Amino acid sequence: MQNRNVFILKSFVLILIVFYFPGLALYPFFEAEFQQYYHYQGSPYAAFLLAFFVYFFFFSMVYYFLDKLPYVRVRRLPARWGMLVVAALVVLYFVCCLYFYVNYDAGFRHTNRLANTGLLVKGMFVVQPMVYIYILFCIVHVVNGFSIGKINRKLLLVLLVSQVLSLNSSLQVFSMVFLVLLLFKPELYWRKLRGVNIYYTLGAVLLLPLVLGGVIIMGVGNKVGFGFLFTEEGLAYLVGSIGLIVARVSSSLFSLATLFDCCIFDPTPSFNAFQGFINTVMNRLGLILPGLNFETGLINTVNRSNFLTVFQGYIARAGASPGPLASMFYMPIFPFGVIMLPLLHVCIAKTISYHVENGVRYNVLSMVAIPYFILPFFEAPLNIFYIIDPVFIAFLFLFLCRFFLSKKVFLL
Repeated sequence: MQNRNVFILKSFVLILIVFYFPGLALYPFFEAEFQQYYHYQGSPYAAFLLAFFVYFFFFSMVYYFLDKLPYVRVRRLPARWGMLVVAALVVLYFVCCLYFYVNYDAGFRHTNRLANTGLLVKGMFVVQPMVYIYILFCIVHVVNGFSIGKINRKLLLVLLVSQVLSLNSSLQVFSMVFLVLLLFKPELYWRKLRGVNIYYTLGAVLLLPLVLGGVIIMGVGNKVGFGFLFTEEGLAYLVGSIGLIVARVSSSLFSLATLFDCCIFDPTPSFNAFQGFINTVMNRLGLILPGLNFETGLINTVNRSNFLTVFQGYIARAGASPGPLASMFYMPIFPFGVIMLPLLHVCIAKTISYHVENGVRYNVLSMVAIPYFILPFFEAPLNIFYIIDPVFIAFLFLFLCRFFLSKKVFLL
């Protein structure tokens, strides 16, 4: 297998480990909190091991056979036209983020509905996955052994400012860290640990807890308010909620355990998700087709179905991404999804590897960063099939990048 395909394969396997390892490692210490949070009351280990083995088997087999096929070279747009497309997206995203900063705050997801916001806020959530893909390919350009040009560096700086202005999710903290490293220390994406200065290593050891702490504070502050969080009562609430926070970040693991426990013998969750998929697609078509009505109150997505299936309690309009492995069980006609979801991820992986050169140099940081910027394809991959959805638009954009993103574009 070619080196570039090994790099992408390792990246995809590593992101699966990142999704599931925290819950697997911490479950014995917070078992009561897990059982309080989820319907499933058993151990998640057997479900994970079997589902991971099945997913990895089909993913690696399809990847291996597709690796034997030659790449189809396409004619790309001139570099200046490719840069124009990227610059237009970045400027549009910045304008949307600036509007968001002026009119909303970091608690947006918990106090507002996207359907009730203006066009620029909707545009921000549509364009964000596309600019993330651009950042991904900037990292690919670096690990291929090249430097990023001045125009691209300016665009990345604009994106960093945009991320600060639009901060509304705990995971956005990681994007800012990745952007800072890409702008100021891009060599850290390919240097091996033994080749890194001892001061950088020490800095990384000190920085990682700060980043993780920032992610936790951002996530909790979004829900309870930062004004309350930074009080004595708020800090006591944060410390007392550690167990529930651990349980919450393990939702992909317990989505898998729940679906594995019931779906093999009971197709109801899969049937409900498929029915909801049809209803959601038809409802969203009402946004663009005359004669069809769009119901703003309709929430019948896979994420909503997953929340009702997996979590204890009831919260109106709440949803939860099933994660990469549990999504296999939401595809209709089990075990159809066991084959189709790995195939979908292989198509995404092969599309990225098209831009990677065989002389690629990489490390753990770049293997984590690459899948991070396409996280929606792992969190809720079935959203691709809703068509009128940011995930589908990002999926389409990823494939279209082959026609206008070349090495010359990133050298500008």
